[in-house]
Amino acid sequence: MEKYRKLIISQFCALGAVGAAILGFLRYQQVHSLTDQMTLSFILFAVVLFAMEVRLVLGWIAEKKQSKV
Repeated sequence: MEKYRKLIISQFCALGAVGAAILGFLRYQQVHSLTDQMTLSFILFAVVLFAMEVRLVLGWIAEKKQSKV
């Protein structure tokens, strides 16, 4: 279980990123402006969570390669 910890956390980040992107899109549909602070916050949060997901997956792959050597 410990060796899959980063992979599991990355999946939670992915779910959060999709949720934040959906909320950002829904907010955009209400205000029709990308400069709205709440819309930008949701979109920025989605980007940050997606970046965390990619970083965790890459770290998991690097650990997996090191354990094989």
